[in-house]
Amino acid sequence: MKKLFTFLILLIYGVISVRGQQNLPFSTDFTTNSFTLVNGNETNKWHHGTATGNTGAALYVSNNNGTANAYTNNSTSTVHAYVDLNIPAGSTFLTVEFDWKGIGENNYDRMFVYLAPTSFTPVAGVQITTGNGITQVGGQFALKNNWQHFVDTSVNASAFAGNTMRLIFQWRNDGSVGTNPPAAIDNVSVFVPNCFITQNQRITATTMNSATVAWDPSPPAPAMGYEYYLSPTGAPPTPTTVGTPTMNTTATFTGLALYTSYRWWVRAVCSATDKSSWEEGPEILLGQIGTGNTTMSNLPINSCWGYNYSQMIYTAAEVTSAVGSGRVITKIKYFVQSVAANPARYAEWKIFMANTNKNDFTSDTDWIPHNQFVQVFNGNIPAHTAGQWMEIELDTPFIWDGGSNLVIAVDENTQGYSCTTQWGSYSANNVSRGIQYQNDNTNPDPASPPSATSRPTNLPRLRMEALPLPPCSLAAPTNAVTQNITDNSARLTWQPVQADAYVLQWRQVTTPASPWITVNPNPVLSFYNLTGLNEQTQYEYRVAHICNGTQGAFNAPVRFTTLPLMYCGSNSTANPSDEHITNVTIDPAGFPVLPTFSFNSTASAYTDNYLDATKRIRLVKGSTGNTISVSKGFGQNPVNVAISAWIDFNRDGAFDANEQIFNSAPNQVTPVTGTFDVPAVVYTGNHPTRMRVIARKTNSPNACGTYPDGETEDYAVEFVDMIPCDNSAPQNVAINNITSNSATVNWTADPGGAEYVIRYRELGQTAWLAAFPAASLANMLNLTNLTPATSYELSIAAICGGIEGTPVIKTFDTPCSDEPVTNLQVTQIGTTTAEVSWDPINTATYVLQYKSLSAAAWQSINLSATNYTLTNLTPNVTYQVRVATVCSGVTNPFSTPEVFTTFPTCEMPPVGLTISDITMTEAFIEWTPTPGVSAYVLEWRRVGSNAGWNVINLNVNEYLLTGLTEDTRYEVRIAHVCNGGRQGYTAVYEFMTPVLKYCEMAPTTVGDDYITNVTVNAVGYQEMTNNSTASGYTSFVAVPDAFVKLIRGSQNNKITVNKAWRGNSARNAGVTVWIDFNRDGIFSNHERILISPANGQDVVEGTFSVPADSFVTGTDGKFTVMRVAMSKGKSPEICTDFQSGEVEDYRVIISTIDQFETVDKEVVNIYPVPAKEVLHITLVENGTKYTIYNSTGQVVHVGEIFNNKIELDNIISGVYVIDIDSEQYGRVIKRFIKH
Repeated sequence: MKKLFTFLILLIYGVISVRGQQNLPFSTDFTTNSFTLVNGNETNKWHHGTATGNTGAALYVSNNNGTANAYTNNSTSTVHAYVDLNIPAGSTFLTVEFDWKGIGENNYDRMFVYLAPTSFTPVAGVQITTGNGITQVGGQFALKNNWQHFVDTSVNASAFAGNTMRLIFQWRNDGSVGTNPPAAIDNVSVFVPNCFITQNQRITATTMNSATVAWDPSPPAPAMGYEYYLSPTGAPPTPTTVGTPTMNTTATFTGLALYTSYRWWVRAVCSATDKSSWEEGPEILLGQIGTGNTTMSNLPINSCWGYNYSQMIYTAAEVTSAVGSGRVITKIKYFVQSVAANPARYAEWKIFMANTNKNDFTSDTDWIPHNQFVQVFNGNIPAHTAGQWMEIELDTPFIWDGGSNLVIAVDENTQGYSCTTQWGSYSANNVSRGIQYQNDNTNPDPASPPSATSRPTNLPRLRMEALPLPPCSLAAPTNAVTQNITDNSARLTWQPVQADAYVLQWRQVTTPASPWITVNPNPVLSFYNLTGLNEQTQYEYRVAHICNGTQGAFNAPVRFTTLPLMYCGSNSTANPSDEHITNVTIDPAGFPVLPTFSFNSTASAYTDNYLDATKRIRLVKGSTGNTISVSKGFGQNPVNVAISAWIDFNRDGAFDANEQIFNSAPNQVTPVTGTFDVPAVVYTGNHPTRMRVIARKTNSPNACGTYPDGETEDYAVEFVDMIPCDNSAPQNVAINNITSNSATVNWTADPGGAEYVIRYRELGQTAWLAAFPAASLANMLNLTNLTPATSYELSIAAICGGIEGTPVIKTFDTPCSDEPVTNLQVTQIGTTTAEVSWDPINTATYVLQYKSLSAAAWQSINLSATNYTLTNLTPNVTYQVRVATVCSGVTNPFSTPEVFTTFPTCEMPPVGLTISDITMTEAFIEWTPTPGVSAYVLEWRRVGSNAGWNVINLNVNEYLLTGLTEDTRYEVRIAHVCNGGRQGYTAVYEFMTPVLKYCEMAPTTVGDDYITNVTVNAVGYQEMTNNSTASGYTSFVAVPDAFVKLIRGSQNNKITVNKAWRGNSARNAGVTVWIDFNRDGIFSNHERILISPANGQDVVEGTFSVPADSFVTGTDGKFTVMRVAMSKGKSPEICTDFQSGEVEDYRVIISTIDQFETVDKEVVNIYPVPAKEVLHITLVENGTKYTIYNSTGQVVHVGEIFNNKIELDNIISGVYVIDIDSEQYGRVIKRFIKH
């Protein structure tokens, strides 16, 4: 009842346009409309009209009441069109066919077809779902701009037999993007077939002017076979059209024209009156590769990306069908479906072509090598129009060899992009015959392209124009080229001509020349795949034409070299990757000793060092303990990277599991190291094998394949035979460089790594003095600490595996020593004598020579002993003494002279007076003690003094002068006291005490953190305030306005320091202030008056007291110093530099209370002075605050002034300072006396 009511409401409001039921067979070309339309209030509606049709009127979706076949893609719509069909009783299968078109959007904007019972009525806005008797016919219908024909001869309609079936066409679009036009249908036909249609119409072969087609037979086979029909105009046949009869399932069309579209149909003929419907086959288009209406954006280039590089493989069969065999390609053409807004942004192309035996691209790095291509075009592509073919005339015509596949590569180099040109395409049957890289920023190099972005299974439709081959001649062939060279094969090509065949000969290049090998049978195409070659070997070939049975001349031989053994690919898909290899080091073990290999590298996806002779690794067969070290590179931060390495020991082109020499799990350690062994049985050929090292982020790598982040590096490895150890008697033993106490033993080292033991002893002794080991490959040993003038016997033997071989015995003699004596000393020095001694030397006698420093001639003494006492020397005279050895009558070089001075006598002045450790108030005096003298006189005075000498009597040879004055010159002299009196003085020695000086301290960085103001409010004095700018260190000790004046013993003095920061410097600084109260030149911790930890405050302050024993500035003008230091991040420490901040020094003048005089202008007066009970203050207002200090600076009273007076009852007699803080007159400081 509900359904009937809903149906009636829809009828009343015109939402459903109801049509009657139709009998089978049913057919409509929409001259009139027999369908019911369910559109509701949807924006996009089914409409019957003539805006589109195949041909005439049609049913189509429209957003403007049928004016155009168009839809609004951002307005969601679901609409239906249906017809009710009476299905005859007993029916099982129906044939349903119709023409349709519509682009829309894949999976979102498309048409569906359903069969449903008439009890089901579709509703606008509601999508149909299968089930409950509803079935779907075909799939989704979308993405076709041109009319298509759909037919299904086996639609199961048994559920509707004897009843009425509803055939529904549903259009659905979502509310996002989509492409016009939407769905349209025409020529709908439904019938119960008697004569079943054909299936799988296809083209099986083409030539330059013909095409062969085929189809699958109808089940069952029609009694009268088939009819086929070819239409050069594209007009389809009607049921009454007479076709060409045949009993076969194939047909050949001849006399066809190039680049012309032909349509063809076939139908089954069961009887003269019972024929199936015409079924159309694929379009025939000679001279073109690929048919249909599909489009793609990726190939040949994607205009929506900045740069492109692509390769596309067309099969030999496709090329033959397009241009025939034996032709030269001069033009290529691509179909342009639509053009991007700015074609100039993808206009610069380079085009390359090559013959290839490659069928598809198996991985993202499976590019055809660039050296196999010929560049055929370089420039801007021509202007192109949507719906037209873009023709590119080649700069260099390309010779297709007639048997290979053809590959076309396009390198697009224009910076910028424009979205998006669509190219006509066709399916490559799910085979990746295209490969492409696209990027907005990286322009790929065709010689080494990166990993591909995609490997499409569709290709651009292609047309080519070609010229016939030249006629055959007996002249030598031209354009002989070698392509597709591998380690064991090469493709030999040459300019084809209209020849019977070709004579091809080849050979290895040798000296003398090898005989030519003739290929048998003679090639009939202009290429030949030569196989069975040796790797890394040079070959040559030559070709001759055979014209009408006669052989022509050979071309000049063409040479080529085969490649090394091929290995699987391995690379990172990120190029370059942050995670990469920076160094590979191999330290070989075994003998012979081979050099260490080390190579530093930069980031890349893959680096092949195999052919670089400077990067070749050599290893010893059967060696153990070889070392590998690999260093890693990272981006900004280290990450976990695994390292693995393999060596193809058997050189079979594969990295086997037992050939992995190193495996480091993912970690951040760099470098990583390990050891590996080399098998005793390895490849023994003439070529190096390959080592592969891989760094991979996060996971351990495999030897082959791609990975996201990391790097692969390949190296060449050679194996050398191991040399066995030999412990036979060492060869070429010699003893050289013999001196009195040393000798050098030399021998020829065993290249097999024998170790050695060397022993020696004095000739005639039985016990060896020592045994010295020598490592493998050592060939010399230095013997030391030998005895001069001694005969020795030496033994040297080789050791292998712990077994010592036959020794070689040698003898040698050390000569007498010719070295100067050692440890020459002069002791027991007196006024006229001195003791000389030295270390003995074997078998030597000696010559001792001495003289005064001023004398010209030496005095000589011959000795056998190693000591001698010099006598009769002159007091207080400097002498030289030296000693030489005498061996076998030969006097050897003298030693370096020793210098000494005899002591003076008592009557002479002392010697060696020195003044040291001079400070502002002290100096240390010392001199050389004189033997026999026990008393001295020291005299000193200020230079220029008229007060006479200060005399000090001493019985020691040193004295500390104290009580000196800074920055003052002094003089000193000394004399012996003996024989009952003072003897002669030394010359006068002067020295000067230093001025007051402080340690240096400063920041390493200037200007970021600094002091802007220092203010001191001292008791009894005006405020001192000093502004400053940024500096590392500034001294204000000479700036009068910055003098700090203090009263000795005063308290509650206040200091304030203002801080500043510049730029982005963190606001965090500490402040420390010292005053050198005792004026000793040292800022000690107890002299620290302010310490502020690091903080962000702009101002820090504190109070301090002046010690009662502080230094007091006198009339001499001497002062002490205050140091203010500011440091970033901490409180400064004295005499220590810091990172950032500032240091300032200030002059400090300290006076006693008696010296104090106020510097304030006397506006406010006090009286009487002295005062007894009351102190009167003039001018101040009631409530004015005051503070009274005693003579030591202590606060004794604080209060407020009323009636211009202060009671002094509680203050004892003495001298005081009153500090008055008046709002009107400011701060006033006065001194008064209390009786």
